[in-house]
Amino acid sequence: MEEFRCFLCGEVKNKNAMFLVEGGRKAFEHKISEKVQFTLGLKTVEGSMVCRSCFLKLGNFAQFKTLAIETSKSNLPLGTSVRKREASTPSKPTPKRRTVMEQIVSSVEKLRIDSESQTRESKAKKKLQFSDHDYSKSESPRKQTVAEKIATSAKKKNDVDKAKEALLLQLQASMSTISKQGCSVLFDKKAEILSTDDSLFCGILYEMKYKVPFLYEVLDTIVGSSGSKSGTICTIYGMIMQSRNMQASAIQRMWTAVAIKCHADNKLLQRFNKVHITLSAESKRNLIRECGNFNEQSIVGAIASGCDGKLNGDNLDLHVRTNDVRMKNKDLDYHFFASDWTPYRVNSVDFEQNPYLQQRLNQKHDTSLILSKFLPSESEQTVYKTCLQVLLARILIENCSSFRWMELVVPEHMLHGMTDIMSRKSVSYRLPILLKNEMRYDDCVEILDSYGQQFTDYYNKAGRGHEIESLKIPVGGDQLTRIRLDGAKSLRLGAHTRAERFDCLEPMIIELFHTLMDFLEKMVKKLMKKTSGRDKCTLAHLKAVIQRSDVNHNVKGRFKSHEDFVLLVGKAFTVQAAMDYFGMNTVDDNPTQHIPPENIGQTHKNKRQAVCDEAMTGFMRNVLQPQNFEEESALRTNILLDIDGHVQRVPVVDENIAVKLLSGNKEVIIQMAADELEKGKTFHVYLPNSRTVYISKAENDDLFHYVMCFLQLYFLIIFFKDAIAEGDIFRVKVALKMMVPHFYAHSSLSKYLVECLDYILKTEILLPPKYGIQVETSAFVNSKGGIGKNRPMDLQKENQVKELKNLIKGLGANKTENAIVNISKAAPIINDIVSNIDLQINFKDFHTSHKKRSNSDDFKTLLQEFQLIKPLQYIPGRKLVSYRNIRPNVHAELLHCRDTYYEAIMVIVNRLRRNIPVQCEESDNESLEDGSDVEYCDDF
Repeated sequence: MEEFRCFLCGEVKNKNAMFLVEGGRKAFEHKISEKVQFTLGLKTVEGSMVCRSCFLKLGNFAQFKTLAIETSKSNLPLGTSVRKREASTPSKPTPKRRTVMEQIVSSVEKLRIDSESQTRESKAKKKLQFSDHDYSKSESPRKQTVAEKIATSAKKKNDVDKAKEALLLQLQASMSTISKQGCSVLFDKKAEILSTDDSLFCGILYEMKYKVPFLYEVLDTIVGSSGSKSGTICTIYGMIMQSRNMQASAIQRMWTAVAIKCHADNKLLQRFNKVHITLSAESKRNLIRECGNFNEQSIVGAIASGCDGKLNGDNLDLHVRTNDVRMKNKDLDYHFFASDWTPYRVNSVDFEQNPYLQQRLNQKHDTSLILSKFLPSESEQTVYKTCLQVLLARILIENCSSFRWMELVVPEHMLHGMTDIMSRKSVSYRLPILLKNEMRYDDCVEILDSYGQQFTDYYNKAGRGHEIESLKIPVGGDQLTRIRLDGAKSLRLGAHTRAERFDCLEPMIIELFHTLMDFLEKMVKKLMKKTSGRDKCTLAHLKAVIQRSDVNHNVKGRFKSHEDFVLLVGKAFTVQAAMDYFGMNTVDDNPTQHIPPENIGQTHKNKRQAVCDEAMTGFMRNVLQPQNFEEESALRTNILLDIDGHVQRVPVVDENIAVKLLSGNKEVIIQMAADELEKGKTFHVYLPNSRTVYISKAENDDLFHYVMCFLQLYFLIIFFKDAIAEGDIFRVKVALKMMVPHFYAHSSLSKYLVECLDYILKTEILLPPKYGIQVETSAFVNSKGGIGKNRPMDLQKENQVKELKNLIKGLGANKTENAIVNISKAAPIINDIVSNIDLQINFKDFHTSHKKRSNSDDFKTLLQEFQLIKPLQYIPGRKLVSYRNIRPNVHAELLHCRDTYYEAIMVIVNRLRRNIPVQCEESDNESLEDGSDVEYCDDF
């Protein structure tokens, strides 16, 4: 890191601990140069820097010196003479440089003193006239007449007017010089500077201070401190400069960008332009065009630096209403296509130095199509259970005070082999909007053709045109985009050239956010039937309990509302399960069952880790259902018995079961046939102490099975979301493999069943390992950088589309297609300019801070409901009208058709490998509604 030397103490420190004495933001705000001259009598040099320690000492010293001077003056008695103390410094210290205003005041005061002294001399001469007698007294001074007072005042005013005129002439000359072309920082108005230079306002203030100091001091004096004082001064200066030279328009361009983003129409811009606040409506178009060109130059620059990347596209639908509906004049729907290009997250150095990537590349690439590659392996299931244990522990720590001792051993982030790579900040470049409809194959062909032409042009401009023949660019999108673009590419398979066949555009692959959204939709359809509101503790009932009216079964239109509701209910069920397992009545109670050792919060980390693992393993056995058909089959070898009202699971051995009963102090083992119990027979066992025990097969508890089914889906959602946030490509594929049976259980023609298999097929089997890793990691974007800050690429695309819609609507009526294309190209640069000006004026956009209301009251209400109903305790005979005999997990649901399920997977995979379209269920368009709430905070 670059280091600098403090000019006061001489210590060498890094740049973050140093401040510029002149020209920096701190220098203007705290007047460092003036404090150095006032306290030490030293003149500063441009470029000098002071360390943080000296900066604080300097401020304290200046404050002390000011206070001491004022105190000494106020405490000095009248008539007291003070002898000047001899100082070690020279007898004639360097005079302090006076400001222009101080010079004016001094000049006027000197004129006033001179005129008063002349008046006193004339009066004194008059007093020296003696009378004829010695005892005569002196006459009293004559009062000034009105005419004399007016004459004196006019003379003073004339002197002030002359000084003022001289200052104004000097200011006029300075402004005339600065307003010449290239003499001011306001002539640096390129989009690149306005969007990246966060010291523009500091440069303007520096220019004013040293080129027009009188104007700077006047504005600094009269402008109040409310709001952004520096921003106000710079805006006023910019208005003055542009009124003298129209080319000095840096400030106007910045405020025009703000007006564009805030949907200001041309009429407002014309009015602001009259007072030099913004550009005119015509110049606004030039600014938009220039921002679009700079965006294109940024893409070329990234490619020239050696970056390759991935394309991501999504449809942009607009509905334009008309005031007068006629046969030939009706509301119109426009369907466009928005795209962006994201450089790969993994570079060549990472492949050489990262151990995890080296291990992946050294593994033998097996391209055989076998069923086991599309099912979670034993090691993958272990990873799922281990990570889920951490996720559930976090929930208990957050909501139960008695589990806070786990904080030391439960990690905040689940690190993986590529954590350092996926925590780096990533960038995304938007491409011009295409006026094409992805629902039409002829338009999809033109979309791919446009991609090929654009990137051929970009690579040629970047000097990498020779790489076009071997270039591969993956294309991502939602299910409709993937299917349509893949189909459009198939239409060109018989073309003669590589460009016409779109060989450079592969693979077409699904994105993760839409997969999560469809999974949530299937979950809501399965477990929140509209007719189940009377069934206690179902989602429809709990929705009414906490009054979530925005949860309306339309997941694509209200995704965030449905996700928030499902996550809240899942958290409440998890905490209630923990309270039942550990014997707690409230979240603040201490466990009465499975009690951890005393003073566990004071033990060392290893001991605490062992206790935590033991407690969470036991808890997970109660809430986690079988994760494969083998575990479910093994569970079927047991039978659930109702023994005098107590439910107990007993293994079946040789078609018989053995029940252990206590008769006094003796243990009695009762043998009985399992098939008799399956038929519903009740056994009456007479014990020696004349007690009769009734043993029968326990009836189903629909509510318990419903909650278990819900929890398995909830666990998979939080696992998938955490894998995406951490950028863990291995866990993402584990989640997709575990989602496959859930999609199949919904429908054997489920479209996202096909997409999950297609993702696994391409990234693990068809693509080379290195290219597959690039495709997988490009599914995430980390716009701000940091661990756990990744988001799905298609989620960011949805937010960009929403933003583009707002900008297009801001163009007003009668917008042309060229205007739509231009604003789409300029959108990212306009956003950067607005963000830059927000940073310089210290503006916080609270509307986009994504601050959510607390759901603690809703959470407590759910727990109170669970305390009454006990949904996580198995109570035989509880029925749900809308969910008769519901299975507790998906493998229990599919066990009877396991072979059919396996066969369906292989049929789909083989058709995908041969690039044959797979029949899927009909469904709504993948695009979200305009009112959809898909925007997220930084932590996905």
